[in-house]
Amino acid sequence: MQNKERKGKWQPFDALEGYSSAIKKVEKEKMKVEKPILFPDQLEALNEKLASAFTNKSEIEVEYYNRGYLDKFKGTIKKIDIVNREIILNQEFETKRLKINLIINIEEIGE
Repeated sequence: MQNKERKGKWQPFDALEGYSSAIKKVEKEKMKVEKPILFPDQLEALNEKLASAFTNKSEIEVEYYNRGYLDKFKGTIKKIDIVNREIILNQEFETKRLKINLIINIEEIGE
């Protein structure tokens, strides 16, 4: 048997199907956190930052609680929907709807 034919036969494989994906899933679950509780003064500061960013049309970075994980989004506020209690954030290539009660922090990005 030639060397080229042997290489194809003895390739490593996943002996336990799904094991590696299960390990990745468990590692991802370990990274989950509980939703941070904000005090009234922190909520008031967030409200002021939100209003300021909306009126000035400035770019912001929003830290957002999403099903156990903290995500960050950058963009400008297109609209504040008071009825549905969410903001519509214009990002570079898409728009994102974020629930106001799940926002953890807002930072204005200085220019």
